Amino acid sequence: MNKWFGKSIRAKIIALLLSVTMIPLLIACSLLMAISTGAMETSTKVNQTALAQLSAASIDTWLKGKITSAQRVIDAHPEFKQGNPAQIVPILKVLTEADPDVQAFNFVTSTGASHRIDGSVVDVSKFDNFKAAQSTMKTAVSDIRKSAATGENVIIIDVPFKKDNGEFAGLLQMLLSPADLISMVSSIKEGSGYGYLLSSTGTYLIHKEVERVGKPAGELLGDAAAAFENSVLKNTNGTLDYTEADGASYAAAYDAVASTGWKMVIIAPEKEVYAEVNRTRITTIAIIVISLIVVTGIALVVARIISTPLLRISSLMKEVAQGRLVDRLEVRGEDEIQTLKAHINHMLDSFCELIGKISESSEIVAASSEELTATSLQTAAATEQGNRSVSFIATSSEAQYESASQTSMTMTEMAVGITRIAESASGVSEATNEVVSDVTSGHAEVQAAIRQMTAVGGTVRQTANAVQSLEQQSHTIGEIIDVIRGIAQQTNLLALNASIEAARAGEHGKGFAVVATEVKKLAEQTRTEAERITVIVSSILDNTRTVASSVNEGVEMMNEGVGQVSKVGEIFEHVLASVRSVSDQIQEVSAASEELSAGTEEVAASMSEMLHVTKEAAEQLAQVSRAASEQKQSMDEVSNSSQSLSEMAMELREMVSRFSTK
Repeated sequence: MNKWFGKSIRAKIIALLLSVTMIPLLIACSLLMAISTGAMETSTKVNQTALAQLSAASIDTWLKGKITSAQRVIDAHPEFKQGNPAQIVPILKVLTEADPDVQAFNFVTSTGASHRIDGSVVDVSKFDNFKAAQSTMKTAVSDIRKSAATGENVIIIDVPFKKDNGEFAGLLQMLLSPADLISMVSSIKEGSGYGYLLSSTGTYLIHKEVERVGKPAGELLGDAAAAFENSVLKNTNGTLDYTEADGASYAAAYDAVASTGWKMVIIAPEKEVYAEVNRTRITTIAIIVISLIVVTGIALVVARIISTPLLRISSLMKEVAQGRLVDRLEVRGEDEIQTLKAHINHMLDSFCELIGKISESSEIVAASSEELTATSLQTAAATEQGNRSVSFIATSSEAQYESASQTSMTMTEMAVGITRIAESASGVSEATNEVVSDVTSGHAEVQAAIRQMTAVGGTVRQTANAVQSLEQQSHTIGEIIDVIRGIAQQTNLLALNASIEAARAGEHGKGFAVVATEVKKLAEQTRTEAERITVIVSSILDNTRTVASSVNEGVEMMNEGVGQVSKVGEIFEHVLASVRSVSDQIQEVSAASEELSAGTEEVAASMSEMLHVTKEAAEQLAQVSRAASEQKQSMDEVSNSSQSLSEMAMELREMVSRFSTK
């Protein structure tokens, strides 16, 4: 796998594209899912807690209103401090009729004798409520219980008062009907969730399941009883996730009623409370899977588009190195790669043309050298024969003249052959020079491509610097958002305090409560938007870092591309060296042709001289003999030169045969 990855540019491109796209996507989606689910869970618990606090505050306000009204009655009637039941009971009758929430008002003396409005007297000195109020001199509120007189549910509120000397004088006792309280708790809804009221000891006071009322919560919660009691009964407020005995899981928030120690509990099914969180998590996972599939497909297509032409160029250059010059690259478009393919095709065309010309010229040179060899052999034989026949020239000058004429014609044919060889060598030399020029031009194009890719690398590095600057500015934006979030949290706390104060103020604080609620909503919106901006800025920062990494990797890929093009330049240099070698050999052929031509001219001069001698007198036979000897020596040189030319032509043909152009 590693070996294949190291040699495959397609695998590298796919890995790079997947890394650039999927790593930031996975990081962003993971952060988004973690932040959004955490924020939604926190928001849900905050809302649930706020509802519990508001409900507990409403109950506390209702109870304190009743206690305050009782205290005002005591302060307004000095008869209570005097402790005369005959004067106090008529006042209690009027109070009972005036307040529909109160079933009855009773006057309890310092000894525990409770005087009722119907005239009866009951001893309550042993009741916990009386003892608590007597010992602490503070208002005592009982849990909801059955009235001994009527059998109805009541809440007993004992308001103590003192004598002028500060001693305990007695109690003003109210028997409140919990109907309003039950209605208040029953109206609390959170989706399919609801609220219920616990006593300070954990007994159900109000619950929509009536059979639970009066029973300890621990007996009905099963395994969750210990966790429930440790959280709800020991803390003033908070949240708790627990499972009841029937297997139903709930998310709960609770808050204490300040005046009584009761606990207002708001519960809702966990699957309903965290439904949005689960939907967000599933959606994020689906996005990641779909994105992975799409990006993988795109990466495969892009890698194929980029690597296919490079692989084709590599395959073609391998064939060229093996001598096969038949195939050509298909050019589509005008980008850098397509331009390189066009230049390579042009180079191969020029190279094929050169090979063709060299092949044709070598054939011509080989044929001409063979003809020259045959002619030189014939001339040498004729010269030798003439040398043997010198003794007969004196008696037969006519025959010698005819032989000399034949020799002159042979030399004329040899001169024509040598001229053809010289012309062919000159043509091959010119074609070789053209190929050298074309190969040099192709080498210059490759060098220009290297310089262009280097310039592109510099531009990419400037882009990397700009991305780093953007990352620093994103950090600054994150610091500003932290300040905004802090302000929103402080505003939210102030709004919550204002809501509590408005609840305590009763009717006079309703307007202020509305304003506080709006401020709280505004603060919550500000915090939410700040968190959203934080997520976006974090995503931008991560993407900026990823882009910087991708740009650096792009620079490395650009450097690899420069290396590949440099290798093509080295191939050009190898081809240029080979062509120059062929050119040097052609120059040698041309030089040999010139030497042969010079020898032929010498032979022609000798033949002219021989013709002149044959026309002269016999006394010049000695000179003719010397001329014949010189002619034979020249023909030997011509034969040797033609043999060398033939061998050079064979070598040239063998070199050219290594290249296949058809």
